[in-house]
Amino acid sequence: MNRARLSSFLNRKRKGLALMETALIMPVLLTMTFALLEYGWMFTKSSQIQNASRHGARLSITPDSTTGQVQAGVLNMMQSAGFSPSDYALTLTPSNVSTLNPGESVSVRIDVTYSNITLTNFPLVPVPDSLSYQVSMVKEGP
Repeated sequence: MNRARLSSFLNRKRKGLALMETALIMPVLLTMTFALLEYGWMFTKSSQIQNASRHGARLSITPDSTTGQVQAGVLNMMQSAGFSPSDYALTLTPSNVSTLNPGESVSVRIDVTYSNITLTNFPLVPVPDSLSYQVSMVKEGP
């Protein structure tokens, strides 16, 4: 009989220990899960911004390109990636790509405020204030 009581007592202690371990580990696991989701999302969005910047730069270096064509091309790429026009800022240097001479450099920069596109918004996961990417290419000539 004593042996049965001792076994019952030890089983209750083990169950309490397992509950305590779960309570201590669960916040860490949840934070890691949210961080994994958020960073995966951030790297995906960063890649989409890079692709749109490169596309805008490729459009701007063609001999007959216009600023409107470059803006429309970037807008199309960003919208297909799920960005609205208010989510990002496009900067072309120089601002009028049709005035460039062959051999001159053109730069396309896209800036996105990260708080506009966050996935989880989990407060314990550090994220950047903004994502940006800039591409510079040389204007092609005839």
